Amino acid sequence: MRAGAAALSAAWFCAAAAVAAPEDARARIGRMRVSRVGEAWGLPADAIPVDAGAGRLLFSSDSTGLWEVAAGKVVRRWSLERYGKTGEARLAPARVYAAIYGRGLAELKGTSASFTAGLLGEDLLQILVARSGDVWVAAVPLPSGRGGGVQIVRGGRAVKTIPLQGRELATLRSWIEVPERRSVFAATAGGIVELRPDARVELLSRDAVSAIARQPGGGVIGAVGTVVVRWDGSAFVPVLFRVEAGPIGSPTDVAIDAAGRWFVLYQGGVVAALDPAGAFVRAFGAGDGIPPAARRLLLDTAGRRVLIGSEGGGVVALADLDDPG
Repeated sequence: MRAGAAALSAAWFCAAAAVAAPEDARARIGRMRVSRVGEAWGLPADAIPVDAGAGRLLFSSDSTGLWEVAAGKVVRRWSLERYGKTGEARLAPARVYAAIYGRGLAELKGTSASFTAGLLGEDLLQILVARSGDVWVAAVPLPSGRGGGVQIVRGGRAVKTIPLQGRELATLRSWIEVPERRSVFAATAGGIVELRPDARVELLSRDAVSAIARQPGGGVIGAVGTVVVRWDGSAFVPVLFRVEAGPIGSPTDVAIDAAGRWFVLYQGGVVAALDPAGAFVRAFGAGDGIPPAARRLLLDTAGRRVLIGSEGGGVVALADLDDPG
């Protein structure tokens, strides 16, 4: 095995795979290779990919701040010294929204920064820029569970609060917009919840999950954590596969590319690639160039190449050898 261990893992996850995927999809996964794009782009070793869109890529670094990359080069930077320590950040037309520790949500236009009024707290877990232009933010809950919740920001001010009861549900780890349901699906420590602009909250799954993702331009939605699940249009159902690598720990992140292929990141720095039917194809690990401390997966703007950020191991890209994206 090139995933860094000879032992066969007995890691099974409940999941559904209804139809056989085209053989071409499996073959293309077999041709995928890892390249060290972070070094070529001049990014720091701890840069984490946080957003992509319209030819732009956004990275957050604990040691240096925010970095924007376009056409393979850094085009803009917001330094730690000037703007403060950044966490999550999202792209929007002509601006960037960033969580600044101890200060809240910053709207960055060029070199200027303005901060949102009326937030529940100054530390944020997640940011989502909706198609409407509204910005959704999730606050860090207090140890007691109080203080957590989601707010909708418009015109530089929080205009709606969606309370989340209990620390587990308020510990929001990842989310996606689901326009056809006029809602947001959020991955939390208490399960997957559906959030609506009118403050309605519905628990869709009680299994703790750490990440949720959607296929670009498609309907496939998947989440990972204590389980690996797929949205079937009315409920989250399990997906069953066996990862032939180990030890790998639990899944922490997921990306689904434009072809419907799944990429699941594990604590041990292993990325499992599944075909569109949810069947395991191969694992990528340290021997393939995946940093052992890999933390985050993100599709690039073309929806074909998977960017992988790490704690000090640099940014790498996993892409088809004959189609680098």
